Amino acid sequence: MSGLSYTNFSYSSVTLDKTSIANVHDKLTATVTVTNVGSRAGKEVVMLFLIQPFRKISVPEMKNLKRFEKIELQAGESRTVSFSLSYDDWSVYNGKIGVGLPKIVEDSNYVVAVKPDTDCDVYNFNMTNPLCAKFTIMNPSGAPAL
Repeated sequence: MSGLSYTNFSYSSVTLDKTSIANVHDKLTATVTVTNVGSRAGKEVVMLFLIQPFRKISVPEMKNLKRFEKIELQAGESRTVSFSLSYDDWSVYNGKIGVGLPKIVEDSNYVVAVKPDTDCDVYNFNMTNPLCAKFTIMNPSGAPAL
């Protein structure tokens, strides 16, 4: 049960429109279908998180809420929700003293997850959770990188 909606929701596997990004200014779309499996109408906040398990620089966040959308579904109704991620989502501020605050992008593996309590098991490379999907930024172009 989620909040005070008095119903239950199920989520399909999250899908990505690509699994590799070569230019950091490309966009990535994550899609999930939410179904009201309860007997009453209800509202659900669909949340999308971005995780970067291994970083070369020190950034305090591990799992960042990047997008959300509140939906209302009748009993038995499903809705597909899509979120677009871009450079501002996977870039971080370089906190080195004396260089200002430029944003950088690390060539790294990233994980998209839906729902705040989703465990993606990112450190054991055993991502069998359907609410998680991995993508890679390789040799980023168009932005400073580490």
